[in-house]
Amino acid sequence: MAAWQRGAQMERLRALGIPVFYSEPKHLADIDKLGALLGKSSVAHDDTAKFTGDIADLRAFRATSAHSRVFYQVWDDPLMTLNAANVFSEVIALCGGENVFAAEKPHVPTISTEAVLAADPEAIVTAPDRPLPALDRWTRWPALKTVARGNLFGIDGDLINRPTPRLALGAAQLCGDLDAARKRRAK
Repeated sequence: MAAWQRGAQMERLRALGIPVFYSEPKHLADIDKLGALLGKSSVAHDDTAKFTGDIADLRAFRATSAHSRVFYQVWDDPLMTLNAANVFSEVIALCGGENVFAAEKPHVPTISTEAVLAADPEAIVTAPDRPLPALDRWTRWPALKTVARGNLFGIDGDLINRPTPRLALGAAQLCGDLDAARKRRAK
Protein backbone atom coordinates (compact mmCIF):
# COMPACT_ATOMS: atom_id res chain seq x y z
CA MET A 1 0.00 0.00 0.00
CA ALA A 2 1.24 3.50 -0.83
CA ALA A 3 0.22 6.46 1.31
CA TRP A 4 1.19 10.10 1.48
CA GLN A 5 0.16 10.77 5.04
CA ARG A 6 1.03 8.95 8.24
CA GLY A 7 -1.71 8.21 10.70
CA ALA A 8 -3.44 5.65 12.88
CA GLN A 9 -5.04 3.89 9.90
CA MET A 10 -1.73 3.41 8.13
CA GLU A 11 -0.06 2.22 11.33
CA ARG A 12 -2.89 -0.31 11.81
CA LEU A 13 -2.26 -1.67 8.29
CA ARG A 14 1.42 -1.95 9.07
CA ALA A 15 0.62 -3.75 12.36
CA LEU A 16 -1.43 -6.26 10.34
CA GLY A 17 1.66 -7.05 8.29
CA ILE A 18 0.62 -5.05 5.22
CA PRO A 19 3.62 -3.21 3.82
CA VAL A 20 3.07 0.55 3.68
CA PHE A 21 5.26 2.89 1.65
CA TYR A 22 4.99 6.55 2.58
CA SER A 23 5.39 8.83 -0.39
CA GLU A 24 5.71 12.50 0.37
CA PRO A 25 8.32 13.86 -2.04
CA LYS A 26 10.00 16.99 -0.78
CA HIS A 27 11.98 17.55 -3.99
CA LEU A 28 11.35 17.14 -7.69
CA ALA A 29 14.04 14.44 -7.84
CA ASP A 30 12.05 12.25 -5.40
CA ILE A 31 9.08 11.74 -7.72
CA ASP A 32 10.33 8.60 -9.50
CA LYS A 33 10.34 6.15 -6.56
CA LEU A 34 6.74 4.91 -6.63
CA GLY A 35 6.84 3.35 -10.12
CA ALA A 36 9.70 1.04 -9.19
CA LEU A 37 7.99 0.07 -5.95
CA LEU A 38 4.85 -0.94 -7.86
CA GLY A 39 6.81 -3.11 -10.28
CA LYS A 40 6.31 -0.71 -13.19
CA SER A 41 9.96 0.23 -13.56
CA SER A 42 10.01 0.43 -17.37
CA VAL A 43 6.92 2.65 -17.57
CA ALA A 44 8.14 4.65 -14.59
CA HIS A 45 11.56 5.03 -16.20
CA ASP A 46 10.04 6.44 -19.40
CA ASP A 47 7.73 8.78 -17.48
CA THR A 48 10.56 9.86 -15.20
CA ALA A 49 12.87 10.54 -18.15
CA LYS A 50 10.23 12.76 -19.78
CA PHE A 51 9.50 14.48 -16.45
CA THR A 52 13.20 15.07 -15.79
CA GLY A 53 13.66 16.51 -19.29
CA ASP A 54 10.61 18.76 -18.96
CA ILE A 55 11.80 20.07 -15.58
CA ALA A 56 15.32 20.63 -16.96
CA ASP A 57 13.85 22.59 -19.87
CA LEU A 58 11.81 24.77 -17.49
CA ARG A 59 14.84 25.31 -15.26
CA ALA A 60 17.07 26.30 -18.19
CA PHE A 61 14.48 28.61 -19.73
CA ARG A 62 13.80 30.37 -16.43
CA ALA A 63 17.35 30.51 -15.10
CA THR A 64 17.38 34.25 -15.72
CA SER A 65 13.75 34.99 -14.74
CA ALA A 66 13.23 37.98 -12.53
CA HIS A 67 12.33 37.15 -8.95
CA SER A 68 8.60 36.91 -8.00
CA ARG A 69 7.18 36.66 -4.46
CA VAL A 70 4.41 34.04 -4.39
CA PHE A 71 1.73 33.03 -1.89
CA TYR A 72 0.31 29.54 -2.45
CA GLN A 73 -3.14 29.38 -0.89
CA VAL A 74 -3.90 25.77 0.00
CA TRP A 75 -7.16 26.48 1.78
CA ASP A 76 -9.41 29.47 2.33
CA ASP A 77 -11.03 28.91 5.74
CA PRO A 78 -8.87 28.69 7.71
CA LEU A 79 -6.30 30.34 5.49
CA MET A 80 -3.52 27.81 4.92
CA THR A 81 -0.34 27.58 2.85
CA LEU A 82 2.74 25.37 2.47
CA ASN A 83 6.23 25.98 3.81
CA ALA A 84 9.55 25.11 2.15
CA ALA A 85 9.41 21.43 3.21
CA ASN A 86 7.40 20.35 0.18
CA VAL A 87 7.84 19.96 -3.53
CA PHE A 88 5.62 22.94 -4.34
CA SER A 89 8.16 25.40 -2.92
CA GLU A 90 10.73 23.91 -5.26
CA VAL A 91 8.31 24.34 -8.17
CA ILE A 92 7.86 28.00 -7.22
CA ALA A 93 11.67 28.43 -7.18
CA LEU A 94 11.96 26.58 -10.50
CA CYS A 95 9.69 29.26 -11.98
CA GLY A 96 11.76 32.13 -10.60
CA GLY A 97 9.60 32.63 -7.54
CA GLU A 98 9.96 32.72 -3.79
CA ASN A 99 7.43 31.15 -1.42
CA VAL A 100 6.68 34.06 0.93
CA PHE A 101 5.83 31.64 3.76
CA ALA A 102 8.69 29.17 3.21
CA ALA A 103 10.05 29.64 6.76
CA GLU A 104 6.73 29.02 8.54
CA LYS A 105 6.11 26.01 10.77
CA PRO A 106 4.48 23.45 10.48
CA HIS A 107 4.55 22.10 6.91
CA VAL A 108 1.00 23.34 6.29
CA PRO A 109 0.73 26.48 8.43
CA THR A 110 -2.44 28.39 9.16
CA ILE A 111 -1.78 32.05 8.53
CA SER A 112 -3.68 35.29 8.88
CA THR A 113 -4.99 37.59 6.20
CA GLU A 114 -2.80 40.28 7.76
CA ALA A 115 0.30 38.13 7.20
CA VAL A 116 -0.50 37.87 3.49
CA LEU A 117 -1.16 41.61 3.28
CA ALA A 118 2.15 42.31 5.02
CA ALA A 119 4.00 39.94 2.66
CA ASP A 120 2.42 41.72 -0.35
CA PRO A 121 3.13 38.91 -2.82
CA GLU A 122 3.33 39.58 -6.52
CA ALA A 123 1.14 36.54 -7.24
CA ILE A 124 -1.35 34.41 -5.32
CA VAL A 125 -1.88 30.88 -6.60
CA THR A 126 -4.38 28.20 -5.64
CA ALA A 127 -5.76 24.96 -7.02
CA PRO A 128 -8.04 23.94 -8.64
CA ASP A 129 -8.37 26.01 -11.78
CA ARG A 130 -12.17 26.12 -11.64
CA PRO A 131 -13.81 29.46 -10.75
CA LEU A 132 -11.81 30.96 -7.95
CA PRO A 133 -14.14 32.11 -5.17
CA ALA A 134 -11.37 31.24 -2.71
CA LEU A 135 -9.29 34.05 -4.20
CA ASP A 136 -12.13 36.59 -4.28
CA ARG A 137 -11.33 37.55 -0.68
CA TRP A 138 -8.19 39.35 -1.89
CA THR A 139 -10.09 41.77 -4.13
CA ARG A 140 -11.11 43.69 -0.98
CA TRP A 141 -7.55 45.03 -0.93
CA PRO A 142 -7.03 46.72 -4.32
CA ALA A 143 -3.67 48.12 -3.20
CA LEU A 144 -2.33 44.58 -2.70
CA LYS A 145 0.24 44.12 -5.48
CA THR A 146 -1.38 40.84 -6.54
CA VAL A 147 -4.82 42.43 -6.93
CA ALA A 148 -3.61 45.67 -8.49
CA ARG A 149 -1.84 43.72 -11.22
CA GLY A 150 -4.47 40.99 -11.70
CA ASN A 151 -2.19 38.18 -10.54
CA LEU A 152 -4.68 35.79 -8.92
CA PHE A 153 -4.05 32.37 -10.50
CA GLY A 154 -5.62 28.92 -10.34
CA ILE A 155 -3.89 25.74 -11.44
CA ASP A 156 -5.49 22.32 -11.91
CA GLY A 157 -4.95 20.51 -8.61
CA ASP A 158 -4.38 17.20 -10.44
CA LEU A 159 -1.31 18.76 -12.02
CA ILE A 160 0.14 20.74 -9.14
CA ASN A 161 -0.93 19.06 -5.89
CA ARG A 162 0.05 15.49 -6.70
CA PRO A 163 3.77 14.72 -6.86
CA THR A 164 3.68 12.60 -10.01
CA PRO A 165 5.27 13.15 -13.43
CA ARG A 166 2.22 15.30 -14.28
CA LEU A 167 3.73 17.88 -11.95
CA ALA A 168 5.84 19.04 -14.91
CA LEU A 169 2.60 20.20 -16.59
CA GLY A 170 1.54 22.07 -13.46
CA ALA A 171 5.01 23.59 -13.15
CA ALA A 172 4.82 24.78 -16.76
CA GLN A 173 1.46 26.43 -16.02
CA LEU A 174 2.80 28.08 -12.87
CA CYS A 175 5.87 29.31 -14.76
CA GLY A 176 3.58 30.80 -17.41
CA ASP A 177 1.46 32.49 -14.75
CA LEU A 178 4.55 33.98 -13.07
CA ASP A 179 5.84 35.13 -16.46
CA ALA A 180 2.49 36.91 -16.98
CA ALA A 181 2.79 38.47 -13.50
CA ARG A 182 6.30 39.76 -14.27
CA LYS A 183 5.07 41.31 -17.53
CA ARG A 184 2.43 43.24 -15.58
CA ARG A 185 4.99 45.05 -13.47
CA ALA A 186 4.92 48.81 -13.70
CA LYS A 187 7.48 49.99 -16.18
